[in-house]
Amino acid sequence: MEYVHHCVFCGWSRPGASATLLEPACESCGCTLRASTPDELRRSGDAEPEEEFVPPSRDRDVTALFAGLVALPMVLPLVGIAVGDLAFLVPLVLTIFAGGRSVAAARRNPGRRGSWIVLAVCCGLVAVASVVAVGTAFAHTSPDPAFYLGALGSLALLAAMVGLAAHSIVGVRMERMVDALLLALLVAAGSTWFVAIPGFGHSGAVLTGVFLVDLLALIVAIVATLARDGSRSRRVGWALVGAAAAAAGGDALVALDLAGPLTGLLWGVAAFMLALAADGDTPHPGDVEGVEWGGRNWLLGRVVLPLLAILSFPAIALGLWLGGLFDRGAMIFFGAFFLVELILAFGRQAWLLVDNRRAVTRERALSTEAMRRNEELEALTGLATTMTQTLEEAPIIEQALGVLHLAARAGSSALHTDGPGGPELRAVAGAWQDEQAWASGLAAPQEDREIHERGGRQVVRIVLSARGNRIGHVTLLRRAADPFKARQLDLLGLLVDELAVALQNARDYREKLELAIRDPLTGLYNRRFFFEALEKEVARTERYGSPVSLAVFDVDGFKLINDRHGHAAGDDVLRAIGRVAEGLVRPTDSFARIGGEEFALLMPETGQLDGLLVAERIRTAIARHGILPGRRVTVSGGVATCPQDTTKRDELERRADAALYWAKRHGKDMCAVASEVVVDEDTGERERSIAHLYELVSTIDDSHLHTRDHSENVAAYAVALGQALGLDRERVVALRRAALLHDIGKVVVSEGILTKPGPLTDAEYDEIKLHSAVGATMLLHAGLPREASWVRHHHERLDGAGYPDRLAGDAIPLEARIIFVADSFEAMTSDRPYRPGMDVADAVAELRRCSGTQFEPRIVDALLRLIDARQLTVLALRDARDTETRLGS
Repeated sequence: MEYVHHCVFCGWSRPGASATLLEPACESCGCTLRASTPDELRRSGDAEPEEEFVPPSRDRDVTALFAGLVALPMVLPLVGIAVGDLAFLVPLVLTIFAGGRSVAAARRNPGRRGSWIVLAVCCGLVAVASVVAVGTAFAHTSPDPAFYLGALGSLALLAAMVGLAAHSIVGVRMERMVDALLLALLVAAGSTWFVAIPGFGHSGAVLTGVFLVDLLALIVAIVATLARDGSRSRRVGWALVGAAAAAAGGDALVALDLAGPLTGLLWGVAAFMLALAADGDTPHPGDVEGVEWGGRNWLLGRVVLPLLAILSFPAIALGLWLGGLFDRGAMIFFGAFFLVELILAFGRQAWLLVDNRRAVTRERALSTEAMRRNEELEALTGLATTMTQTLEEAPIIEQALGVLHLAARAGSSALHTDGPGGPELRAVAGAWQDEQAWASGLAAPQEDREIHERGGRQVVRIVLSARGNRIGHVTLLRRAADPFKARQLDLLGLLVDELAVALQNARDYREKLELAIRDPLTGLYNRRFFFEALEKEVARTERYGSPVSLAVFDVDGFKLINDRHGHAAGDDVLRAIGRVAEGLVRPTDSFARIGGEEFALLMPETGQLDGLLVAERIRTAIARHGILPGRRVTVSGGVATCPQDTTKRDELERRADAALYWAKRHGKDMCAVASEVVVDEDTGERERSIAHLYELVSTIDDSHLHTRDHSENVAAYAVALGQALGLDRERVVALRRAALLHDIGKVVVSEGILTKPGPLTDAEYDEIKLHSAVGATMLLHAGLPREASWVRHHHERLDGAGYPDRLAGDAIPLEARIIFVADSFEAMTSDRPYRPGMDVADAVAELRRCSGTQFEPRIVDALLRLIDARQLTVLALRDARDTETRLGS
């Protein structure tokens, strides 16, 4: 077995035939070597790193010396020596340090030894130049000799960068090289325009040429870094880019005749970056070459940086233009570079498209052969698995079409089922979106198997039929140059027949299941399914606390409909009610026929108020639908909510029935909630009077006054406000009754006044004012003294300017103030003969404006809170003609 003897500190390694270490010391740093197999080394790249080994004492001594020398310029001012005179002492120290690190890197990396030796020489030359610069600073002579001597260091830096780049870019993909060149061209253009061109006019060709050498080294470093792979190699590359950039910056100051202490500091930065690069260039088994960037790094390196490089040229031109420096020369110079960048970018994209196409072609050619050898076995096995896994039609179609597509080696496939309006697309596979045009012009197949050739493609269509029932057809498209063979068509025919049997079985199962849970007359859910669903929802409410509401409906006067119009008409009425109601409920709701003329609605996640409003919407839609010519068909409803009314299923049903019968006794064509039903054993004169009042409300002309909808909406608002203000159950029940009957006194107002489209005269307004007193009198005679008081004063204002008694403040009953706010808000947001309804936002603003003078502030605040919490979904009932709008959806 082969072994690798490696150093866990510096990464130096050599192969060995056994685990025995003949020379246990590392040749680079003197540390103890470890013997590992190649597999162990590869796994170690994913393991946690070893605890860092403390380097030998000589490295610590050098580091201490380095720290002391760098700190020396900081203390020189204390002894009277100017720091500016010794600015080049920093690069002297750092270049000596960097030179030593470069020598160590050369020992660790035999493959890049020459480049690191050249960088060590570069550091030596810059160190000598720094000594000369310090000497000239003390002698007060020109520092140019140091700069000229530093030119040799720049040449050495360029030579080293070229050597390192030659090692890094071998085998690099073309698009990575272009990405690097895009950024390098930006650096070259900016540096040439802002430094090199002015430098030739300030310092001459020699010093500017030194800067150009540094610039070339920087460009080479950028290209090599952006093109290379491996996280460790890239970190070394960026350190070398920093070194070249710092060196170029220092020599740029020289070229622009701005040399000074900053030049020395930049040389020092360059040396320090070289030292970082040398320390980082350590062979490591976990540093895998050839791994593309991923995630955010990929987005930055392959998308953001190239895009910024291209857009930087227009940005530079804009900056020059704003500064008044954009002349014809600048336009030509930056325009040329911008054009080159665009050519490179578009060429890169074209290359990627071609390369990707070649890769897809090669992959397809390799996979085709494998597919041909296994297609029949996979197709038969896959279809058998599909048929035994499920009896749902949609999964069978999706999975079986995939099997057929694989068996046919088709470019695209589709499955259509026969429907009332013709073939319906149910599933596709392959490139159907691109190729469907070649099959779309064909009529539905009449024969079991049809073959067509269109647009260079062979189109095969096979009919799906089982047990004498035609189900649909399968369409398979394939290149005409590779036509279907007879044996393949026979196999596909067998598979399609098996698929047809599976689909027919699924349909038979679904039909029997539907028959078990559906009412045969209306197609709605039947009683058994409905109450099983109700049982589950009540159990879920008990566990999770979410509300569920139950509404039960009964057709008013259904016996008379059967007696006068016949049982066939009665059946039509029941079917029509089912259609109307199903169009108004959510997909999660369940509407069922639970008796002869009785229906029920299950509303999960629905509270009592919302359940009442949904029931009212269904009732209103049925009354307006015109189900039976010459007769108005209405229903009454009762609503109960779990857990508010009860936590037991049987009790919930009983409470809903009680609310339904209460609604039937009190006028019909209305809905009631269980918590508002007063169970009164005395059904004498008082109850008959109340029932008469409800009947009277139902006779008011709906088509002109919309009184019924208005009163029901006001009652819903009033109930919500009463509950929000903490009224007890008995007061809320009475408040609802008063709100429903608050406008009953309008029976004495002429229809012409109520439907007048323009402003009222004083006399007409005085007639309108009579309705509150008349309504109170009617309720008082019906045995409802509390409700009569509230109806009489429901137009009194808080400031005393209302009618009929001009009461003010707390003298107005609280319930009357609640009805006043609810009545005003509903009236403002509803269409009237003389104006359209306001938006809710405008109505809210009006309530706020009149709060404290006309309306009770705390009642207004409670209404606004309910609106913000979306608890007043009765707003969706304002337009009763819009039967397609789903309440609460």
